[in-house]
Amino acid sequence: MPSGLSDERSGISANDVAEVWLRDFSRLYELIGDYLLLPDEKGNVVVHRGGLEHTETIAPLGLVIADLADWNGPREDSRVIDLLARVR
Repeated sequence: MPSGLSDERSGISANDVAEVWLRDFSRLYELIGDYLLLPDEKGNVVVHRGGLEHTETIAPLGLVIADLADWNGPREDSRVIDLLARVR
């Protein structure tokens, strides 16, 4: 499921980066094959694993906020502040 920069609620256009969560990490090779991904230390695809209990296709807003905060950039930090204000 998309999260962080790849979630539309982030309000950030990041066409050169994909950030997703895989519930079942055994599907990693399927993801790699489907999108022809190659390993690269400076790659532009971030794959997180976990969330087995979350069955929705949309990430919880808290997860999106946390993933945005991980980028630690001014644009992402600004969106974190805006999204947190919405939660209150």
